[in-house]
Amino acid sequence: MRGFTISRRAFTLIELLVVIAIIAILAAILFPVFAQAREKARATSCLSNTKQIALAVHMYAQDYDETYAMSLYFVAPNVWVSFYDAHVPYVKNADILRCPSAPMEIDWPGMIQVLTGGALTTPGNFRYASYNGNYALFEDGNWGAPLGRNTAVAPIRMAELQYPAETGAFYDGWLDVEFYSPIAPRHSEMVNCAYATVMPRS
Repeated sequence: MRGFTISRRAFTLIELLVVIAIIAILAAILFPVFAQAREKARATSCLSNTKQIALAVHMYAQDYDETYAMSLYFVAPNVWVSFYDAHVPYVKNADILRCPSAPMEIDWPGMIQVLTGGALTTPGNFRYASYNGNYALFEDGNWGAPLGRNTAVAPIRMAELQYPAETGAFYDGWLDVEFYSPIAPRHSEMVNCAYATVMPRS
C-alpha cells in the first residue's frame, strides 16, 4: 500500500491583498445601502409617530371645545406644563415623542432645570422628545409668570385656521434653552411633520 502526501501552499502576499481589496470594495458598496435601508425604516417609524401625534392634537382639540393646547404655562407652585404634557395622555406611550433617528434630541426636564436654575420643574410625564411644535399654532400661556412676565393670550381654535391641512403642528426638530427651534431634516434630508389635521407628511 503506497502512502501519499497532501501538498499545502500558503497564500502569497499579493493574493491576500487582492482578497482584502475585494472585501473592502464590497463593503464600500454595501454599507451605504444598509445605512439607507436602516434610515428608511427609521423614517417610516418616525412617520408613524407623527401620525399618532397628529391624532393626539386632534383629540385634545375635540376635548377642549376645538381649541388647541398652549405651548407652555405655569402651574403653582413651581411646575411648567408644555404642549408635550398636554398631548401625552392621548398617545399613552411617551416614546412616541421620540424619533428613532434622534431619540434624545430634546431633554425637556433637563432644559427647564438649566433655564430656571432648578427653580421650576415639569410634571414628569416624559423626559426626551424629538419633535418640536408650531408656536404659531400653540399659543403661549402664562409661561413667564414666575419670572415676572405674563404674556398669556387666547388659545387658537380650530375654526380660526384657514389652511389646517397646510398648518404644521409637530415636526422633526430640536429646541434649546433659548427656545430656538429649527427644523431637523433627519431622514435623508427629509422632515416628517404632523399637521393640524390628522394626516402626517414627510
